[in-house]
Amino acid sequence: MPPRDPRSDEELLHDREDPAETFAVFYRRHVDAVLRFAAARGADADHAADVASETFVAALRQRHAYSAHHDDARLWLLGIAARKLIDGHRQAQGDRHRTEALARTIALTRRDRDGYARLLADEAARDYLADLPEQQRRLVHERVVADRSYADIARDLGLSEQSVRKQVSRGLARLRTQMGKNR
Repeated sequence: MPPRDPRSDEELLHDREDPAETFAVFYRRHVDAVLRFAAARGADADHAADVASETFVAALRQRHAYSAHHDDARLWLLGIAARKLIDGHRQAQGDRHRTEALARTIALTRRDRDGYARLLADEAARDYLADLPEQQRRLVHERVVADRSYADIARDLGLSEQSVRKQVSRGLARLRTQMGKNR
């Protein structure tokens, strides 16, 4: 393990000679603390990594505004991380509300299903369908042709319901766009 850099966090953050290297030192010094902080507040490994990434991006942007009130910048970083966790929670809550609203307002009609059946019957249209990414094509088929619920598809494939909804919606939009361009 290399020896600890003797410079203070404030010196590292305000360095103008080699800011990339000194910020890297600052990052290595504190990344574990930020990850532990996020994990202690219920973040899984991926979410904790996202929070750490967002925290250090914010710290990099604000580095010249930092003024030392303590021996190190750990409390400053953890304050940023706390705000990132709160922002993520608010965003997830908003996503849930939007998903619920979509579930109430978007329902596939018989016309949608008939249109998909025509799409499958049309050779050129099958090419458009084949151009969709494999998972998106499968999800569109499961939802539209097999008439399965988003929740059932999500459960069977180990995806979130929101992810299934987005991919089906994007797949159908892409099909509509492609078919409209080539009419």
